[in-house]
Amino acid sequence: GRQVGSYPILVVIPEKLPLGKKVDVIVISYGFRSVSGLPYPIDINSASPKVVRLIPNIKKETIAKILKYRPFRDENDFKCKVGDTEILRYISFNANPIHR
Repeated sequence: GRQVGSYPILVVIPEKLPLGKKVDVIVISYGFRSVSGLPYPIDINSASPKVVRLIPNIKKETIAKILKYRPFRDENDFKCKVGDTEILRYISFNANPIHR
């Protein structure tokens, strides 16, 4: 048997990732034995609309602008087209969050 409270925590990520690879995540919600997370940093240029909608504190207007104007070259391009700088701490441009 297991020691009380020593069960493995499940991390649910809303997109397919390669098996056996390490990935950094940001936790977006939690339950009794699991957490939901997004790969960190989120590549804003290739993230699915579902992942974009799940970015913490993102506004509906920001989601619409991201989906309309991407791809973004860099942070300055993002600021000019979208304007919302609050989510910059969660995103990157052409990042690969998967570690070998």
